[in-house]
Amino acid sequence: MPMYGYARCSTNAEKQDIERQCAELTALGAVEVFREYVRGASESKPEQERLFSTLKAGDTLAATEVSRLARSVHQLCHIEEMARARKIKLRCGALHLDYTTDKIDPMNRAMLYMMGAFAELERGVTVERIISGLENAKAKGVKSGRPRVTAEDVPQAVRDLLPAYKSGEITATELARRVGLSRQVLYKYFSLLGVGVKSSRKKTAAALPQRVRELYPLYKAGELGITEFARSIDVERNTIRSYIALLDGENDI
Repeated sequence: MPMYGYARCSTNAEKQDIERQCAELTALGAVEVFREYVRGASESKPEQERLFSTLKAGDTLAATEVSRLARSVHQLCHIEEMARARKIKLRCGALHLDYTTDKIDPMNRAMLYMMGAFAELERGVTVERIISGLENAKAKGVKSGRPRVTAEDVPQAVRDLLPAYKSGEITATELARRVGLSRQVLYKYFSLLGVGVKSSRKKTAAALPQRVRELYPLYKAGELGITEFARSIDVERNTIRSYIALLDGENDI
């Protein structure tokens, strides 16, 4: 029966090389390697789900290590339950578990969960160190994040259409469409130029808490999950999602 490989990195091809994993899995005998760039603790892994839908009884799912499959014990439990129900084999580095039979080596199963627990611990410690480093840097007066955008950075095309916007000839949506910007970015420019925005309009990225701006790069780099992001500034997940959308728009500048 065929072996399928799964390779994962947290960020992107420019920052992390996934080819080493792919080469090792191919050398093991994988007929196809499913690869993706996503955080290990992320609840959404499209390529992993596509791999799971491909697996049939007797097939082998291989990864170079347990942490590539999952960075949380909860997700690892889900994968093991899937393997048991589908009667497939798991291979994580030197660890082999054969769920095509009812006789599972209890030592190997225990090792699987121990490795999963250490993977989750390692990720948690890394995040805590990064957050601590940011806080120490802030205490020393070191500024993090992107350089501040000033009024001088506002495109001339926006300036040219401001009179028409102020007179009511065009709306903010129309202005944004004409200059090829999102409304969030346009509102940022309005704020820089001192152009008033009606209170009924959505909150702009300029009004977000500084703590959100400091942790946003960590989230984009894959070092901080959305739940941890929300917990760090004591807001709901839906709120942090709206903050991220505003900052994504700002970073399109």
